[in-house]
Amino acid sequence: MKMIGVSAPLLFLLPVWLKAFSTIWEYPTEQCHKKNGTTYIDFKKYNITTNSNFKFNGDQIVIFYEDTFGLYPYYENYSMDHPVNGGLPQKCDLKAHLKKAKEDIKTNIPDENFSGLAIIDFERWRPLFSENDYMKKRVFQNESIRMHSGTLNGTNISDDDYRDYYSKAEVEFNHHAKMAFIFQASQALFPSVYLGSSTKTQKPLQRFRYVQAVLRETRRISKRHKQLPIYAYTKFEYDQIGVTSDFYDVHDLCAGIAQPIFLGVDGLILWSSSSHMAARCIGIKEEVNKRVGPLISKLTEARIKCSEELCNSTGRCIRRGFKNQWCPMPKLKVWEYEYNKDEYACECIREYKFPNCIKVENGPAPKK
Repeated sequence: MKMIGVSAPLLFLLPVWLKAFSTIWEYPTEQCHKKNGTTYIDFKKYNITTNSNFKFNGDQIVIFYEDTFGLYPYYENYSMDHPVNGGLPQKCDLKAHLKKAKEDIKTNIPDENFSGLAIIDFERWRPLFSENDYMKKRVFQNESIRMHSGTLNGTNISDDDYRDYYSKAEVEFNHHAKMAFIFQASQALFPSVYLGSSTKTQKPLQRFRYVQAVLRETRRISKRHKQLPIYAYTKFEYDQIGVTSDFYDVHDLCAGIAQPIFLGVDGLILWSSSSHMAARCIGIKEEVNKRVGPLISKLTEARIKCSEELCNSTGRCIRRGFKNQWCPMPKLKVWEYEYNKDEYACECIREYKFPNCIKVENGPAPKK
């Protein structure tokens, strides 16, 4: 599960911080969207942004993977016998890597005025030594130890720590404190709040609280690092491995799409696998038109209206009391949500003052 920092994608090109909330479509569905075709989706009416011609990489969002950004070092199939670009980051030719990365950026972002999201998604290994102490990734620990004399000690932190966030919060705080150098070099945070088929054995509240824990920790890190913008990677299918899609139920639409918006993220990135995409096109269209599109449209309009009415368009709207409760719409279809300004409060950017985000003017103190 991708989380925050290098464990998640990192942004290195970003427009102005206080842009309007946006949802970006990063499904590899180019083949589904032939104009006037039976699987074409009109994303504009749902306030969903796409790359031109529905390209996976384009003018709004670009993702760089291991094989498309520089000379990323890793072990093919996690085998010590098949190192690529040195295998370990310690063995990578940094100068050659940066030269190749520059070329790759120019190739994938030819427009010098590009103002979308450019994301580096490296997942073969993790930036902290201790994070590689599980499953196949141990090859990076083992080879690092072989490279040096002596023993390197680390602390194993399980991927499941977020699922027990409320009892292990201190562990995660310490873990992310070690990642501060990554956050300081970043211009945004990209937490993943995916819910897979394996989570369906849990109660809806557990899944909801899992997503909430990831978002709360991301917000904590954001506040510690100059209010970094937050773009949550989410989806509306549990696992995309078959020819038919298994779409989120109403509880998980609330947990994975509505909840991030209620908690003030700057945007959502809807992601999916390309597996069996041609067979999934019609189902995805029906789901977007029936539930996902109307939900995002209503929540986007509510965010904009709330910012204008309560925050003078200079702050985020956060749903009141939402941190400690279950989905606020248990008896209501989430895609029929109606905005109520009394349910929201403002979170102002630095030079603006709570509660209505009025700009703080520097001047002489008032006379007594």
